[in-house]
Amino acid sequence: MNIRTLIAIGSLSLLPALQAQETKTNIIASGGLTWTQGSSRDLTQKAVGGYNLEVGYLYHAEEDLGVGFHLYAGWLKMPAGNVSANRRATLPSSTYQLVSPHAGLDVVYKPFASLPIVLTTGPSFHVWQVDEKDAVGDSKQGGQGIKLGWRVGAGYEFSKSWSVSLNYTFTEWRSNSELEYVEGLNPSRPAYFTVMAHYHF
Repeated sequence: MNIRTLIAIGSLSLLPALQAQETKTNIIASGGLTWTQGSSRDLTQKAVGGYNLEVGYLYHAEEDLGVGFHLYAGWLKMPAGNVSANRRATLPSSTYQLVSPHAGLDVVYKPFASLPIVLTTGPSFHVWQVDEKDAVGDSKQGGQGIKLGWRVGAGYEFSKSWSVSLNYTFTEWRSNSELEYVEGLNPSRPAYFTVMAHYHF
């Protein structure tokens, strides 16, 4: 099952609730910077320098309650860093670049009608492409396929068109601990923070 199929299933599952009431819709273009966490930091040996681009569709399913749904798809990249010679004794000798097309569905909740604060949470689906930096031969580390993740975030609306958010995403990549242990590589659960700017069409 590919990501386009998952997006279609998620969209169709929302239609009955959305058709039962008058709704507003927004197309949202988003972009921001990432900070690696957990296994992502172990793999890349680089804290900052990545980015995340997304396009999404926002359903205001229950505007009176401040509840909506944000269906999105995007592209994430976290580049590999450099491991200096004096640190190789305690860190992996290789670093890895992480790239992931991804999609997800966030529940969007506005807790206070008088404040432009938004809280979000929901599942995400990633297809991780992990490549060893400066590898001889094939750099790909395997472990591809759709991996489940979860995202939580908080946002602030400057206007009807512009908002910003801070998000934390926790995912899986490799879960087989019986293979040879390499810090961050196996098992591996990439995580990252993202600061995003959003434009609502």
